[in-house]
Amino acid sequence: MMLRNKSITIYSCVALILLLWSISMDAGAQVSTAAVITGTVTEAKTKATIPGVTVVEVNENDRQVAAAVTNIDGKYTIKVSSKSHKIRFAYIGFQSLTLPIGDKTVINAALKEAESNELMAVEVTAKSAKKISTGYGDVSERDKIGAVSTVTSEMLQGLPATSIDQMMQGQAAGVQITSNSGDPGGGATVTIRGQGSISAGNDPLYIIDGVPIISTPFDNTNGGNNYARVSPIADINPNDIEKIDILKDANAAAIYGARAANGVIVITTKRGKPGATSIVLNTQFVLLQSPRPIPVLNASEYKVMRLEAEQNNGNINPSSNTLLPLVDDPTYQFYWLYQANTDWPAALRQLGLTQNYNMTLQGGGESARYSFGTSYSDAKGSMINTGFKRFTGRFNLDYKVSNKLRFTANIAFTRSKVNALANNGGGTLYFNSLVRSPALPIYDVSYVDGSSLPNYMSYGGFYGFQDNPVAFAATSINASYSTNLKPNIRAELEVAKNLKFVSTASLDFVGENATYFQPAAATGVIWNSNQFNRLDTRDFERLQMISDSYLTYTKTFGRKLVTNYLLGNTFNTFKSNQLSAQAYATADFAMQTLGNSGGYNSVYSANATEAILSQFAKLDMVYDDSYGLNFTIRRDGSSKFGGDNKYGYFPSTGAYWRISNLKALKYSKVITNLKLRASWGQLGNSGIPNYAYISQFGQGANYLGLSGVSQTNPQLNHLKWETSESTNIGLDAGFFNDRLGLTVDVYNRVTKDLLYNLPVPASSGIPIPSGAQSATILTNLGNIRNRGIEVNLTGTPIAAKNFTWNASFNIATNINKVLSLPGGTVTTSDSFGGFTSQIKEGDALGTYYGLVFKGVYARDADAVVHDKNGNIVYELNGTTPRLMHIGSETGNVYKGGDAIYEDFNHDGVINDQDKVRIGDANPKFFGGMNNTFTYKNWSLRCFIQYQYGNNIIDGMRLQLESMTNTNNQAASVLRRWRTQGDVTDMPRALSTDTRNVLPSTRWVEDGSYARLKSLTLSYRFSPAFVRKLHLSNLDMFVTGNNLYTLTNYLGADPEIYVGNNPAFVGVDQGYTPQTKNYLFGLNVKF
Repeated sequence: MMLRNKSITIYSCVALILLLWSISMDAGAQVSTAAVITGTVTEAKTKATIPGVTVVEVNENDRQVAAAVTNIDGKYTIKVSSKSHKIRFAYIGFQSLTLPIGDKTVINAALKEAESNELMAVEVTAKSAKKISTGYGDVSERDKIGAVSTVTSEMLQGLPATSIDQMMQGQAAGVQITSNSGDPGGGATVTIRGQGSISAGNDPLYIIDGVPIISTPFDNTNGGNNYARVSPIADINPNDIEKIDILKDANAAAIYGARAANGVIVITTKRGKPGATSIVLNTQFVLLQSPRPIPVLNASEYKVMRLEAEQNNGNINPSSNTLLPLVDDPTYQFYWLYQANTDWPAALRQLGLTQNYNMTLQGGGESARYSFGTSYSDAKGSMINTGFKRFTGRFNLDYKVSNKLRFTANIAFTRSKVNALANNGGGTLYFNSLVRSPALPIYDVSYVDGSSLPNYMSYGGFYGFQDNPVAFAATSINASYSTNLKPNIRAELEVAKNLKFVSTASLDFVGENATYFQPAAATGVIWNSNQFNRLDTRDFERLQMISDSYLTYTKTFGRKLVTNYLLGNTFNTFKSNQLSAQAYATADFAMQTLGNSGGYNSVYSANATEAILSQFAKLDMVYDDSYGLNFTIRRDGSSKFGGDNKYGYFPSTGAYWRISNLKALKYSKVITNLKLRASWGQLGNSGIPNYAYISQFGQGANYLGLSGVSQTNPQLNHLKWETSESTNIGLDAGFFNDRLGLTVDVYNRVTKDLLYNLPVPASSGIPIPSGAQSATILTNLGNIRNRGIEVNLTGTPIAAKNFTWNASFNIATNINKVLSLPGGTVTTSDSFGGFTSQIKEGDALGTYYGLVFKGVYARDADAVVHDKNGNIVYELNGTTPRLMHIGSETGNVYKGGDAIYEDFNHDGVINDQDKVRIGDANPKFFGGMNNTFTYKNWSLRCFIQYQYGNNIIDGMRLQLESMTNTNNQAASVLRRWRTQGDVTDMPRALSTDTRNVLPSTRWVEDGSYARLKSLTLSYRFSPAFVRKLHLSNLDMFVTGNNLYTLTNYLGADPEIYVGNNPAFVGVDQGYTPQTKNYLFGLNVKF
C-alpha cells in the first residue's frame, strides 16, 4: 500500500511538472514571422530614459503575445510574431501608449505622466479592492459580513520563527497561539475563539491557495511527544506568504461546513506580477541564548537535603543502600561515584544558531505570470542535540489562455528534519537537566582515586534509563524526516458573460520517517535488557486528494443591487498508512536497523481511508453600497459516520448596514466608514477516528488469561457530527480618511453533541485497552459555550514628510463554560503531580480542583483540628486536642513541618472532600500591540504580546520542591522547615511521603505576562546608492526577540505547552522555555 501511494505521488508530481512546463512554453510556441524590434523609452517632458517599462506585443484580440522590459538605459529588444500587431508601453505613474509596428524595426516611445485624477482613481480603486481570501474566491473587505482578521507579510517581517503559527502570535484578535517549546521545530498550538470540543480536536482548518491541507502531526497525542515529530505547518516557508486571512465565525467559514468548527486559516502565497523578472534574496542569522536557568542545589546541599528526607521518614541506618551515597564514607565501595558537583543545566545548554536563506524569482506579462521561491533553514537549538532543518521549493504559475480561459498551477515541496531529545518516559531534556543529582559525574570515575574515565557515567536504570542526561542527549538519536508534496491545478472558464466555471484538482502528500535509537552508552543497561541498544522505527504516510468544481455568477439589477452566486461540490479522499516497530540488542551502535536486532518488543501496522462528499451554495447581495446580505448552505457526507447521520447540513446567514452612507454622515470629515454587521451560522466537527461507528473485533487475552476474539467496539449508528452554532455582531469603523480604524466583534458560540469516549462498565463486554482504566465507547454528550469580545484598533497618529508612526492594538476576551454533561462530571485519564483532569458542568475547560494551601505547621502541637470558628476540637476526654489526619481517620497524622491545608468540613481529615476549585487556565483577556516608527530610510518596529488572568500549575516547581525522591531540588528548598518552631512556607523534606506535595493552591500561580516579543530596526538604502550597485532594492535589519517578559510567574517561562487534552491545560511540565534571540537580516532585490 505504501509503495502504491508513493507511485501515485510520483506520477502525479511528474504529470503536474510536465503540465507546468508545457503551459510556460506555450507562450513561445507561436508560429510567426520573427521580427526584432528595438527602441528607447523616455519621459515626454524631460526626455530622460525610463528603466523597467513593460513592453508587450498585443494581437488583434488585444492579447499579449510577447513581452520585454527596458533596461537601466531605457532600451529594449523584443521579438514579435507579426508586423500587423501593436506594441504597448506601460509604466506606473505614466499613461500607457500603444503603437503599430508596421515595417518599423526601431520604435521609440515617449510616455506622458498620468494626470493627478488618474493616480487618485488608481489609489481609490486599490483601496476599495482590498480583498479577503475565503478559499472559494475573494470578498471585498468593504463588504465583509463575517469576523475576519488579516495578517500581512509586512507584519511577519523580521520574525525568526520557522513556523507561521508562531509568527502569527498576538497579531489577530481572538486567536490564541502558544509555542509548544523553545526547541527548533517545536511548533505551536492555535486556538480560535476558545476550546469548543473535548475529544474531536480544536485545531483550525488550514487552506493554502484555496486548497485544504493536512496540518497536524501523524501522532498528535500526548504520548507522541516522546518522539520527534514534524508539524506539517512547520513545512511551510514563511517567506512564500503574501497574507493570511483568519476566518473566525460561522458566517466567514460557512463554506467549509464540517471542517470549520474551529475556524479557518486561509494562506495566500506570493504570485508573479507583470513586468521584468525580479530576484529577491533574503538571508537571516539568529543567535539563541540558552534558557533561563532555575537555581538548584549543589552537591553538598543536595546530600544534606536527602539525608533529612530519609531521616524524617525514619531511615536512620547509615549503612543502608539509600544513605551510603549521602554520608561521604570513603570506605563505601562507590564513594567516588558520588563526589562530583555537576552543573547539569550548564552541561546541556549551548548557544543556538539559526541560518535562513530565501530566494524568490517573479515576473511575467499579461498572459503568463510566475513565481518561484526556494529556501533552506538550519536551526541549532539552545539545548544539545536539538535542531531543525528544512528545504522548500514552490512554483506558482498563472496563465491566461484567452479572455475566457485561465489556468493556475502550484506545486510545493518540502523536506525537513527535526532532532529532539530521545524521551524514554523520563521527561524532557530541560527537566532532566534540573532534577539529576549533582553528586553524580558526567563521565565514569575510578573507584580507587576518583580520576575521570573517558566513558559516560550511567548507572543502569536508576533514573528510568536516563541517569546521565548528557550521555542520553549526546548519544541517543531521535530524528524525524518529513517529505511534503502539494501540487494542484485550477482551471477557470468564462461560460457566458459573468458566468464562470472553476475546477480544481489537488494532491497533498505528507510522509514521515523517524528513528529512535537508545544505545547502551545512554542507559547503562546490559545486553539481556529489552532496553539495550533499543531501536524504534516509524513510517507514516498520508495522502489527501481533493476535487472541486463550482459555478460563479454575478448579476447587477438596475444600478444599485449587485448579486454574486456560488454553487459547487467537492470530493475529498484521505488515505493513511503506518508501520512501526520496536527492537533491541542491535549488534553495534552503527547497526541501527531492524535486521541487526536481537529481539523485538513490538511490530504494528495499520491503514485507513476516509471520504467526504460535499455540496455548497452561497448568495451575496450588496445594495447601493449600503446594505449587504448573504446566505450559505453546505451539505457534508463523511465515511466516519453511520447511515443514520452520515450527512450534516450547515447553514449560515448574515447582513450589514453601512451607517456612514446616511445623508447626515456621508460627507462627514470625521467618519469615513461606519458599518454594523450581524451573522448566524452552524459549523461541524468530525474529528474522530475512522471506522468509529463500525462494530469491531480484536484478538487478545480476554477470558481467564486465554487468547480469544471479542468485540472491541459496538455498532454506533447513532454517532453524529458535533455542531457549533455561532452568532456574531460586529462593528467596522474608519475615521479621518481611515487614519484611524476600529473593529469590534461580539460573539456567542455553542458546541452541541460533543463527541467523547465515555467509560462503560466491564459488564458491557468491551475489553479495557492497554494502559487504560476502563473500557469506553464513543458517544455524543453535552454542550460547551464560548462567548467573548474582540477589539482591533489601527491608526496612523503621525504622518509627516519624513516621519510616520503606525500603530495597532488588539485585545480579546473569551469565556468558556461547560453547559451540560451527563452526570455533571467527566474525568479523563490525564494527570500530573496528583492533579487530575476533569470536566465539570458549569466550569470552564481547564479548571483546576485541589486543596487550599495555608502554610506550614511550626510545631507538632499546631497540627490539630479547628471548628468553623477557629476553636480547637478536642477528643471525647475533653483535654486531648484532636489531631489532623491524612486521607482518613486512621491515616497518618500531620506533624510540625508538614503542609497546612484548609479543612473545609472540619472533620480533621484532609481528603478529596476538601478539594475546591482553585484555578482556571483560561486568560481573562489577551492580545498584542504593534508600533512602527519610520524616519526617512530608518524604521523601528516594536511588538508586544500579552495575556492576563490565567493560572498555571507550576509542575516544575512541584517537582523541584517536593523533597520526596532522589531528584535534585530548587535552591528555594534551603528555606525548608528543619526543627520544631521554624516559621516558613517551605515544608520539611520527607522521603517517599507525598503529604506535602498534594495538589493544592501551593502550585497554582498567576500566568499573566506581557512580553516584548520583537524589536526590529531596519534601514533601506537610497535608490541612488542601490542603482550604483546595479540593484533594485537593498535593506538590512536587526531584531531582538523575547527581550523582556513582565510576569509574576515563578517558573522559567509563562508561555507553556498547552497539550492535547482541553480539560487539562496550563500545566508546566518542563518543556524547553522560550529564549532570547538576536537576528540579523539582509534583503537584496535584483
